[in-house]
Amino acid sequence: MTVTPVLSTPSAPTSGRTGFVHAAVRTDQTDLDGWSCYTAGPPAMIEALQEVVLVLGLRRHDLHADVFLTPDATAMHGDLVAAG
Repeated sequence: MTVTPVLSTPSAPTSGRTGFVHAAVRTDQTDLDGWSCYTAGPPAMIEALQEVVLVLGLRRHDLHADVFLTPDATAMHGDLVAAG
């Protein structure tokens, strides 16, 4: 197993991977059939990642997400909580 941290907004210069995690997955992977995906983060990140991994062949039941919601985001993304 390989773990590649991806920082969307590093607080200092880094030699590590930067950008959005869904873009990194799209760049690094071509076929996610048979994989499992466990992720946690804000609704926009989860939605973007979900779109990419499903296109790459991940089965919906193999996607597990813990969406971090603020009170304001709950009103906008209640469907993610219900689908959880």
